[in-house]
Amino acid sequence: MSPKVIVVVLLLLAAAGGGVYYYQTQAGGGAAPLQPAQPIDPPAGAYVLDNDATPRFVYSELQHMQGGSADWWIGPAGWDGEVARVWKEADGIGFQITIEDPRIAGQLAVRVHVPGAFDIKAGDVARVRGRVTHVESSRNPVMVPHMVYVRDATVIYHRSV
Repeated sequence: MSPKVIVVVLLLLAAAGGGVYYYQTQAGGGAAPLQPAQPIDPPAGAYVLDNDATPRFVYSELQHMQGGSADWWIGPAGWDGEVARVWKEADGIGFQITIEDPRIAGQLAVRVHVPGAFDIKAGDVARVRGRVTHVESSRNPVMVPHMVYVRDATVIYHRSV
């Protein structure tokens, strides 16, 4: 084989490989599938809430603190509610559970992030524990709920309805 033929073959192979890479990344095939979600425990020395600390209590406490942020872990019993929305995130799954509490003007919800893959859908019932990072107050809690944000979450109970 002449050197010109070898160069042409190499260029064709490189172009074909680049086309396959472009097709996979554009079609969503470039991202590796997420690993199944694993339980996450609070790190040593973390502040863990008592089991009777409700989302309402945490929201009330944090909304008055500067910035409304914390690094508190939900107690082992967890918080539960009906799943209102579900979405995919780059490193896991996100969902929102509605908290029924007549003592709160408007609505309260917990926005949960579970690292890894987890099968859940709107209407399911879930109990979660994880790290409370911050809260947000809504200007119109009848339409948009007040939020408690939970990261590094573990779903400790899940029931499809």
